[in-house]
Amino acid sequence: MLIGNQWFLKLLLPGRIILSEELPIITETKFGWVVGGTHCSEAIQDNVVYSHSVTIEELCDSIQRFWEVESVPQQFQSSTEEDECDRHFIATHRRDETGRYVVQLPLRDSLEQLGESRSLALRRFFGLEKRFAQQPELKRQYVDFMQEYESLGHCKEVYEKNHAPGMRKWYLPHHAVLRPSNTTTKCRVVFDASAKMSGLSLYEMMKIGPISQSDLLAIVLRFREHRLVLTADIAKMYRQIVVADCHTPLQRIFWRKNPSDPLRVLELTTVTYGTASAPFLATRALLQLAIDEKHKYPVAASIGENSCYVDNALFGYDSLPQAFESQRQLISMMEAGGFHLHKWSSNIPELLESLPREDREELVSLSEYGANEVIKTLGLMWNPDSDELIFVSMPTTNVKQPTKRQILSMFDPLGLVAPVVVIGKMLMQLVWKEKLDWDEPIVGDLVKGWTGFLHALEGVNQLRIPRRVVSSSAVAFEMHGFADASDVAYGACVYIRSISEDGSASMKIISGKSKVDPIAPLSIPRKELLAALLLHRLVVKILSALKMSFNEVILWSDSQVVLAWLTKQPEQLELYVRNRVREITATGTKFEWKYIPTKDNPADIVSRGLSASKIANSDLWWNGPAVLRYAIYRMEIPPALPIEEIPELRPIVSVNIVARYDELPVFTKFESFGKLQRVLAYVLRFRNNAKKRKEIAL
Repeated sequence: MLIGNQWFLKLLLPGRIILSEELPIITETKFGWVVGGTHCSEAIQDNVVYSHSVTIEELCDSIQRFWEVESVPQQFQSSTEEDECDRHFIATHRRDETGRYVVQLPLRDSLEQLGESRSLALRRFFGLEKRFAQQPELKRQYVDFMQEYESLGHCKEVYEKNHAPGMRKWYLPHHAVLRPSNTTTKCRVVFDASAKMSGLSLYEMMKIGPISQSDLLAIVLRFREHRLVLTADIAKMYRQIVVADCHTPLQRIFWRKNPSDPLRVLELTTVTYGTASAPFLATRALLQLAIDEKHKYPVAASIGENSCYVDNALFGYDSLPQAFESQRQLISMMEAGGFHLHKWSSNIPELLESLPREDREELVSLSEYGANEVIKTLGLMWNPDSDELIFVSMPTTNVKQPTKRQILSMFDPLGLVAPVVVIGKMLMQLVWKEKLDWDEPIVGDLVKGWTGFLHALEGVNQLRIPRRVVSSSAVAFEMHGFADASDVAYGACVYIRSISEDGSASMKIISGKSKVDPIAPLSIPRKELLAALLLHRLVVKILSALKMSFNEVILWSDSQVVLAWLTKQPEQLELYVRNRVREITATGTKFEWKYIPTKDNPADIVSRGLSASKIANSDLWWNGPAVLRYAIYRMEIPPALPIEEIPELRPIVSVNIVARYDELPVFTKFESFGKLQRVLAYVLRFRNNAKKRKEIAL
């Protein structure tokens, strides 16, 4: 039997017991021992065994795992469909005479199942016109958007009477998404590829494709590393990539400026926001540009491959000439592919002086939140003048009856205010247990708890966090991570320790993670182990993201039980503990673990939570333990736990083999020991004499 799922093989552990050639094999896995193989039996007539598994998972089930597992973004193997998408892109993409990329949509084989979509698109467009009649300002912005779309050549008019017989076509409904806080486009037209006719949609007919860029956490971590940093956006990124003529009929829309005008049919000629494959095609084209232009722009190619997230670029260097050269190369490389960079920002004004005024980012004033002149990039509020990260909480006046959807909207990619956010997560878990619908108002004590949390959250508006986490005068760097668990949550936090020549050291937090306790009850040692595993994964992630080298990587825990587990061979531990210890101590990611008292453990703040009004003054959270702020430090080392105080050790099994021997008859034949001796002496003498005679005869 062939096993096609490669993940099954990753579940296997070294243990294996072969009973016999005719019996199944007993194999150790991460879930325990399993029995598998064939069994010889005349009763089995069919030698083919079928196994079927179906999983129907709703959004609530996915969010449910929020309470059940430890998570840090990790690399995953691409699926077969994702590999097919990538191969399709490589085989079908090309560049036109201007350097722009021309791509084909990665469609499924079942495209012929698409039915007629014209009537739905018409009905939705007439409804949009009725809305325009009631909202003149919306109509004005919508018309401006569509006029720009057409003037830039991102769509073309077609005539239905010229259709070729059997042409596959699809009409997309469209609607407005208003973004008042956006500095450029307040109204964006979104094309609804998810609209269904006869139970199918164009969205479902497209393959989605793999992620072609670094993940968000890795990019914002690197953003905190360098002395000089720049940010920029790719203007209308999706629409700079052309869709091949054979697939533009699948992107048709209805449009006219006024109801009195003739109804027009437009074909969108570029990658369209709202389709399933759009993110993949856009990011994959950007990656291809870096590959194609690497020989001309090696520095820019590295930025394109490692420092872009969708249409945002965040990168940095430690010298001004490097920063200027990277900016020059990036602009040139992007222009070669038909992309234009705008919304430039930097903590060094000289890097912006040569740019046109319209390509510089406009700083946004958020004075009502206590923050002035900031930009928002990848979920971070950054003041480039002071080079500080800023947090802005949602206004409490706008939340009268919170819902589960609103509570889930908290976002802190770096985990810098994890002690505050974990309190919201605890409230979220209570809401989840109530099994409310997404938009059903929360009532009772939960409303009081949530509104109280929101009011307290306004305290984060006062936070000003230095963007850079390393000291310019440092001669060596270390990474220190901390883990802890409590009755309600567990968490981890990681610091960069900069050591200077004068014997001083400074620490700054680079990232943190918090998790509320799983709904299923766990013992405190197991929770502490989950915290240690979360820390291990976070440190591995940070090390892979940063380009720095560290003299030491030291991880700390105040749980002597966990530290004792980490010194044991995994085979000595019970299954739950064994699997997690095996990952933490895996070859290639084995770090030094040490004990730290709870009072000096900053992760204790994460596991218990801290109000927004107090976190600004928490020196332990922002700068780590005071004892580590010296180049040479001493930490308390408690005595090792006695073996009987370490839980979840597998019992040691001793086996004594007892064999019974029948007594010799001669022992019971004689009553005195002396007579027994004389008889045995005669026997032995006879044996010896017989042996000698045999040797003489030979």
